[in-house]
Amino acid sequence: MVGFQPSESSSMPPSPGESIIVVMDANRSKGSLDALDWAINTIVHPNDTVVVLGVLTELGKKPSQTSCFPFIGTVWVKLEFSAGQGEMSPSHLAEEIVKKREEYLCALQPFYRQCKKNGVKLDVQLAAGIDPRNIAVEEAHKCNPRWIVLDSHLKKYKVYIYGHVACNVAVMKGKIGAVMHPKAPECEQWGRDYVKIKAAAFTSNEPGKHQDESSADLKTLRLIFITKSLSFDNFKLTMHYKAKLLKDDASYIEGSPAKFQNEEEDVCLLGDVRDYGMLLIELISGKSAKCFQEQGEGESLIDWALPQLENGSLSQVMDPRLMDASSHVTVHHMQRAALLCLKNCSGQKYSMSEVLAVVRGDQHKPDSILVVSSVTTDPQITFNYLHLLAATALIVAVYCFYIRSNSIYLIDFSCYLPPDHLRVPTSEFIEHFEICDIHQREAVDFQAKVIERSGVGGEAGFPLAVHQIPPDTSLNPTREETETILFTIVKDLLTKNNVNPKSIDIVVSNCSIFCPTPSITAMIINKFGLRSNVKSISLSGMGCSAGLLSISLAKDLLRVHRNSLALVLSMEAVTLNGYTGGVKSMLLANALFRMGGVAALLSNRNNDKGRARYKLQYLVRTHMGSDDQSYLSVFQEHDECGHVGVSLSKVLLHVAGNALKTNISELGPSVLLYSEQFLYGWYMFCSKYLGLANSKETYVPNFKKAFEHFCIHAGGRAVIDAVEDNLRLSKEDGEASRMTLYRFGNTSSSSVWYELCYLESKGRVKKGDRLWQIAFGSGFKCNSAVWKCISEPNPNLRNAWADRIHLYPVEIPNVAEH
Repeated sequence: MVGFQPSESSSMPPSPGESIIVVMDANRSKGSLDALDWAINTIVHPNDTVVVLGVLTELGKKPSQTSCFPFIGTVWVKLEFSAGQGEMSPSHLAEEIVKKREEYLCALQPFYRQCKKNGVKLDVQLAAGIDPRNIAVEEAHKCNPRWIVLDSHLKKYKVYIYGHVACNVAVMKGKIGAVMHPKAPECEQWGRDYVKIKAAAFTSNEPGKHQDESSADLKTLRLIFITKSLSFDNFKLTMHYKAKLLKDDASYIEGSPAKFQNEEEDVCLLGDVRDYGMLLIELISGKSAKCFQEQGEGESLIDWALPQLENGSLSQVMDPRLMDASSHVTVHHMQRAALLCLKNCSGQKYSMSEVLAVVRGDQHKPDSILVVSSVTTDPQITFNYLHLLAATALIVAVYCFYIRSNSIYLIDFSCYLPPDHLRVPTSEFIEHFEICDIHQREAVDFQAKVIERSGVGGEAGFPLAVHQIPPDTSLNPTREETETILFTIVKDLLTKNNVNPKSIDIVVSNCSIFCPTPSITAMIINKFGLRSNVKSISLSGMGCSAGLLSISLAKDLLRVHRNSLALVLSMEAVTLNGYTGGVKSMLLANALFRMGGVAALLSNRNNDKGRARYKLQYLVRTHMGSDDQSYLSVFQEHDECGHVGVSLSKVLLHVAGNALKTNISELGPSVLLYSEQFLYGWYMFCSKYLGLANSKETYVPNFKKAFEHFCIHAGGRAVIDAVEDNLRLSKEDGEASRMTLYRFGNTSSSSVWYELCYLESKGRVKKGDRLWQIAFGSGFKCNSAVWKCISEPNPNLRNAWADRIHLYPVEIPNVAEH
């Protein structure tokens, strides 16, 4: 048997007691035994153990009639060979094993006799219902084999197995084992295997097999080993014989069948050209590249040898055993080939076949060798690179899809325009409260004083129930106010954008004071006939900042529900909000709040990007409720007489300033220029650690470099002035907020949308512009939304400002006349 006969030229004894694992597909018969045959006749040494793993990969499928291993179900069975009944007999097998026993014995009998004759233990195991990769790796970890051989049917598992074991792996290709790149093999072990395979190439004791056929097959295998950059310290063969091997291998390729000629698979089989050049240097010098660098002063074998070969000092590099005249010419050819592989200054790329032509001594100069379009690499390396590129492309694609699919678009919005008969000029406001005789004279005078200085004009409106004498603040009028506002703006929004109500997937509403049953979103679902599976949420008690909070909630829902439309409704019910007592902090709300509302249509659908006006870039929410002063600054409560009202604290502006500062500290890094961030960060450091918070040189970032437009909550003239001062904004930057307060009053959570509507009607918003909405509310909260215009709005479209935009801006007196 070839595999058990060591080379005569090698005194290197085989290592006893090592294992070789042969993994075979037990469902198939054709070629399934080639792996075992190749292993026994090529790489197995005396005293080794050959572990045959027969894996039934097609669980539940009846195996072929000629299968080597009978189907046994989802079990793991170990077959033991004995001297009885034809030298081996399976034990503890299922009924199916018994039926196939005779066939099995015939298939494995020759291998058992061959192994027994040469002192090799044959251990056969069957597995069904187990992944071939897992069982091969598990067995390798148990017995620490020298080799794992896979039959051709299992080649798809070679990469996984190769990556999880520390031994050599070969995959059958026909009747020849194709060896995968070795993993830093031990020099002695590879030297032994090299000699073993070399010996097998020229010796065949297998009955009925011609020596030429055996030699030809194993020459190919030997060539694979040589061209895989094998390094071994102890060369037992003479260098003359190694040179002869190279010439023999090159000649064999030249005379091989067509599939080995002028094809890339031949080049892939041989390995990298540079690796081959390094091997030639090892053969010429008789030195191992790995051991040379370890034993020297860090200089590599190539760095040492190449300069001398280039200078023609071959004798300084050549192994003394190659000095005889018969091998001198061959070594010169090897020198030229090595230089061609390792010192290619022309930038040309050569195939292995062309390099071997130089080794053979063909009279071709390097510069006359044909240039090929690509350098062939090892199949395993190519496979890994392809995987890396594919993984990178997949990550980029997923990232782009994630960014794109997580975009939130504002398709359109519609603000409520109160009819003219609901307007409340200042004189009518004062007269109305005098006639109603609800308040004491002092309370009426205080409200008149506040409204004269509030910045609220005579076009702002009250609900119809408040115009009554006395005002009706009961449930039904409040419901009517809510329905009037929301039904009007939702119908306008859906009609303008040609949206079917049944296409709405999410509805979010907010109204702080009025929280009826059924809810506000239920009113919309009932009125417009939305689907039964629509997601609806009604928010209350969130104050004037709830408009952006609803946008935030809708955004989060859209991130979860793909390809959806969200309808967001923001308003405040004024009918129920009127205060009839005499506490001044509660009377402020009567003078500031007016009726209004907005409906906004959001989408995360990519096909809505073309018709959307804005894209949401950032939304930052700040809640200062942990601070008692902030928490109590806007507070609904009873007065001493039992009247319910919302109290606005004297420290409200201070609380709002702190909330805005905290909000900016989170939003700033996302929107400000780096230079502005650095200066602002330096200020924060100084104010915290150096006590410069009250310095007149306090630095405020220039937000006008980050935004083209500002929509400041129109909570009152004092609020707008304070924000302008704190952010160092001009009067033009606050124009939209002042004009909204003047015409519509404080509409609570919808005020920032009236301001955006003003900017659009003025034609100031251009594609690419960024705008900042800032809202304040009870709790105390400060919310910011940053939008980017992606489609320039048409200023001539009908909206809440369209009828009188040409009259604005107007000069607002400090004290209004009436």
